[in-house]
Amino acid sequence: MNVWFVGATALLVGLVPVAWVLIRGDILEALVALQLAGTVVAIVLLLIGEELRRRADLRPLHGQSRAVTTTLDYALYVLVGIGVTAELVACVGLLAMGRAIDRLHYASAATGIGPAFIAAAVCTREGVVSAQGLAAILIAVVLAVAGGTLGLAVARIVRLRTHGTLEPSAAERERGG
Repeated sequence: MNVWFVGATALLVGLVPVAWVLIRGDILEALVALQLAGTVVAIVLLLIGEELRRRADLRPLHGQSRAVTTTLDYALYVLVGIGVTAELVACVGLLAMGRAIDRLHYASAATGIGPAFIAAAVCTREGVVSAQGLAAILIAVVLAVAGGTLGLAVARIVRLRTHGTLEPSAAERERGG
């Protein structure tokens, strides 16, 4: 096991609270949970793909392990750890919040923070101009843009379902909302 598989395994376990909200919540909460689940699964696939990539010139012979842990290894541990932790906080936060709009904040944060750190880890390992590095950056950008767009659309749906209109109420206008 290494940092890529450990991160992927932790994120798969983190899908348990997301699945709980998906199954037990109302339709709006389930939509928010589905948004977060899509982001987490995309990151899991990125982590697994990064590890399963075959580079014979960098792999030790069967039965032998690398004796030295380099600074690059520590940097990868930190970047993957921060990215996975951000996603796990979003998964737990989704379960802890009571309303769909509050849960949406955690789901939206997960589309930007975690993917950025995972992409940084891939770029640190492979290089920014490598195929893997560029693919990781593209995935992080697509998740951030699509997640923000989807978050805005879900917020509008939540507003329509809870208030019946997108217009602010008199109390909201008074306090500047």
